[in-house]
Amino acid sequence: MRISSNTQFIASTYSIQSNQYRLARLNEQLSSLQRINRPSDDPVASAQLINLDQSISRNDQMMANSKTIESSLALSEEYLFRAGEIIQNIQSLAVQAGNASLKDEDRAYIRTQIQEQTKALVGIANSTDGQGKYVFGGTRSQTPPFSLELEPEMKIEYHGDWGRQEIQASSTRDIAVTEPGGLVFGGGSSVADPNNPDAFSDGNKLWQSLARLDKILADGPSGMNSVAGGPEGEQVMDNTATPPVPFLDKDGNPMVFKDGLPHVDNNGVPHLKPALDAAGNPVAGRWEADPLPPTYDESLAASISGLKDGHEQLLRSHTAVGARRAEVEQLAKTGEGLDVQYKAAVGQLQDLDYAQAVSDLNMALLAMDTTQKTYKLVSELNLFRYL
Repeated sequence: MRISSNTQFIASTYSIQSNQYRLARLNEQLSSLQRINRPSDDPVASAQLINLDQSISRNDQMMANSKTIESSLALSEEYLFRAGEIIQNIQSLAVQAGNASLKDEDRAYIRTQIQEQTKALVGIANSTDGQGKYVFGGTRSQTPPFSLELEPEMKIEYHGDWGRQEIQASSTRDIAVTEPGGLVFGGGSSVADPNNPDAFSDGNKLWQSLARLDKILADGPSGMNSVAGGPEGEQVMDNTATPPVPFLDKDGNPMVFKDGLPHVDNNGVPHLKPALDAAGNPVAGRWEADPLPPTYDESLAASISGLKDGHEQLLRSHTAVGARRAEVEQLAKTGEGLDVQYKAAVGQLQDLDYAQAVSDLNMALLAMDTTQKTYKLVSELNLFRYL
């Protein structure tokens, strides 16, 4: 095989070009301080970097979502805390209203205070966030969830829905950032049975208690029955007869006061209604208790109890919001840990070993210099120089 000077020229040229490419690549790495500047530098590592970049982007979005969730839940907690304080103030006023020495003017003053506190409570229930969306409207965040009327009687209604707005906090967890106001405060002040106004329904006791409290303070003890019943076990007498005789129950036995029934009105007359037979027909001379509307003290006690239950209902929602806030804080910490891990993995793949790169550059410069000198010597080889 004959090796001509042209072959040596081509080989030297290729060597120079290879060294130039290596020098350019090393200079680029030193300039960017990155080992990989294009996929061809390391195809496998480049594919891993793409996956890591996507993971970092997703994690950054989840961390941003966590901040939004935490901010929303913190706002809800603040509103619920203030609402709890107002309910406690109303409870204190309701207890004051039970003082037997109060005059009608005093009760009117307490009623005015409770109405103002109720306005403040409904105002909190209609609170908005920084974007003007109603916090306690469920998924209906554009309109006020609660309405309040004070005349002719207090009336509170809920106009939101029962859904929750959720934001994704991780790849596997969506967290609710709102609580429906109907679940927190109640669905309204209307009672199921108008004939039994102290029978508050579960989930609505807060508003129903406030409406009932407003009504009894407006009526006062003088506008309501003040006697609940006679002494336990004592016979219920018909004082219109001469001499007085006991009323007979549906079995024909003398009727006695039991568990505060039958009620007795302010004139001492027991409140009775005819007993019915199996066919639903009245039985002559037979009676059963027909409860009067509750007394002022009974309704006041029921209202205070309802306020207590309503406050506990609000506290349950407050606890749920606090638990979700604690959870999102943990998810945020997890996200921060993942961010560190992802960036460390990127660094291992991408970061340049500066000392090694400088050493490689010096070696490449030396190789380039040697190649250029060799090329010069080879290019000067010519037989005519020796003839």
